[in-house]
Amino acid sequence: MSRVRDMEKLISALLEFYIPLIVAVVYKLFYKPPDRTSRDLSKLVLYFFLPILLFNSVSGKNLLDLAGTFIIMIAASALTITVSLVSALILFKGDLEIVLPSFYVNAAYLPLPIAMSLWGEASIHLIGFYVLFNATTGNLLAPFLLGRDIKEGVKRIVRYPPLYGITLGFLCSLMGFRLPPYLAEPLYTTGSLAPPLALVVIGLQTEKTGNLLDGSVMKLSVIRFFISPLATYLALPFIVSPESLAFKVALLESFMPPAVTNVILANEFLEKSDRIVRIVLETTIISTLFIPAFLLLMK
Repeated sequence: MSRVRDMEKLISALLEFYIPLIVAVVYKLFYKPPDRTSRDLSKLVLYFFLPILLFNSVSGKNLLDLAGTFIIMIAASALTITVSLVSALILFKGDLEIVLPSFYVNAAYLPLPIAMSLWGEASIHLIGFYVLFNATTGNLLAPFLLGRDIKEGVKRIVRYPPLYGITLGFLCSLMGFRLPPYLAEPLYTTGSLAPPLALVVIGLQTEKTGNLLDGSVMKLSVIRFFISPLATYLALPFIVSPESLAFKVALLESFMPPAVTNVILANEFLEKSDRIVRIVLETTIISTLFIPAFLLLMK
């Protein structure tokens, strides 16, 4: 009976992941919405739904528990960034433009719906902490890697909405403040829109892909889907139990593809961003093929 329930949960998790993705792909193919549709929807998730979701996941929790998991997830994020950055510098031989997407990963849009379906709300704040360090590092180093002043990165961090969602949640936990149910429940409903909408954004962008066997795409895939998760699997047990939820979330994060934000940064700092756009979208498609294997592994 237990195995039947586990299989049902696995099927449910797969459907929760693929249904929004497939719906968006079909919509893109038949109705051909303009590119700004996915950009606007992406901003809506980033600026509104995701910060609310992260606030909900952090506020009201025990501060000592938050501090412990915060340190673990920051360490996990730092580990994968370091390993991925060094690997990219070696494999791409100083091509700094491609180094950025090797470590600045999709730490929220893809893992959120997967984590929610596998582990529920308890996993959200762990993802939030991972996102915080990864996005901070990515935004700080992006101007340097793309030929600009690092001050531009500091300005981008100040304008990064999820940072404020997590910070406000921390402050509420610190003061012992809990939202009344008539506020908490609608906020929860609103924030829960972030995971499926994030998958819709990815689905709307799939038409822009080219050759998935391109050399740059394959090298980046080796970093993201082999080197990074292997390093996490081998090194992270030294600081946290492999049976813990923090370890499982960190392992999930370790094989995520490059963040869509890489495209935004490339548009801002490069004259031509086509190369990064293609690499980000193609590795994202490849990553969706690994999702069933990960779900089976987590069972």
